[in-house]
Amino acid sequence: LDLCAGIGAQSLLCARRGARVITNDLNPAAYLALKENVRANGFQIEVLQGDAKNLLEEMLQKQSFRGRLHVVFNLPSLALEMLLDALHTVGLRAVPKVQKGEAELCLHCYCFGHCVEEVHDRVLQGVGFLPAHMTVRPVRQSFLPRVSQRGTLLESERYFYCVEFKVYTSSNGLCCVLPTDTHRKPSSEQLLS
Repeated sequence: LDLCAGIGAQSLLCARRGARVITNDLNPAAYLALKENVRANGFQIEVLQGDAKNLLEEMLQKQSFRGRLHVVFNLPSLALEMLLDALHTVGLRAVPKVQKGEAELCLHCYCFGHCVEEVHDRVLQGVGFLPAHMTVRPVRQSFLPRVSQRGTLLESERYFYCVEFKVYTSSNGLCCVLPTDTHRKPSSEQLLS
């Protein structure tokens, strides 16, 4: 599921590799280009035009997925907070382990941040815990600081990250596995592993 597909580059790549793909973009121009790209490439991809957060919340509330589903959320200015808010809204719980055979939701959420620790803190604040095996992977080295014509700093240097972790379905709702040592804050190396 590609929530903010734009013209569909990631969706088409996944379809080319044999994945069943559902793709979405709210922007009317992107939606039309996305439909045309899907048609021109001859793939069977379900193309939606809707609000990414609403689509995500609906899917999470209904737990309308089986097996393993990868969700790509590439709207870096808003995606992480939208994802965390949706997970909080549906009552994501932390558990010590999951039962074998539960559906697995693999989240790949792109965001901007000033450092790995800041992204880590946003996840902790958003859902109240850190999922086991969560990674914060740098995607782009940095975006230079923005400075006004008068030399005033408008925005400090920031980085482009992909935050990845898993959510599982259970009879009691959606859950994440807690790290084995929940009292110690992971280091940057652990987050980048």
